[in-house]
Amino acid sequence: MVEFLGEDYAAKLADHLAQAEQRVRVGNGKLIAESDVARAFNDLMKEIGAPPSLRTDEASIHRFREHAAAIKAFPALFSEDRNGANCNPGEAVFLLSLLISDNGILYDGNLDSEQELMQMGQQQNGERHFAGAAVAGIESMNGTARGLILSYTSHHFRFTTKAVFNKLADALAF
Repeated sequence: MVEFLGEDYAAKLADHLAQAEQRVRVGNGKLIAESDVARAFNDLMKEIGAPPSLRTDEASIHRFREHAAAIKAFPALFSEDRNGANCNPGEAVFLLSLLISDNGILYDGNLDSEQELMQMGQQQNGERHFAGAAVAGIESMNGTARGLILSYTSHHFRFTTKAVFNKLADALAF
């Protein structure tokens, strides 16, 4: 995404997110409702022309966050056990990235063990695995949320793409 948005813009978004996260952690920031995360994802999918099958709902997000909080693998990231139906800003963005990666579905299995996550990270960092996945992924990416976002960003002017991401950031209040 950085290549489509520009490094300065991406850095600015990251800075806003970090500031919002810090404000929440010191007690004077705004939590983000699960319903806002679902709405932000669904609005993004509508904006880029995704089919109706690429949507999510608040209940799915809450179930995933409950599971994540229960396994205690990432206590600083998942806050359902402390914040109920509200997310920290970084958690909301992470949920959006998972939703985009998995076409609107949050799989409990993604977080079942730290060892599985570490193995996935090692596989994704290996060049041979990445090259094979990239070739296979490009062929099947057209119907995916990630593929549609990449297509949207490559077929629209930078200011149009930035407007979509600004809208997303506004929806998540950072």
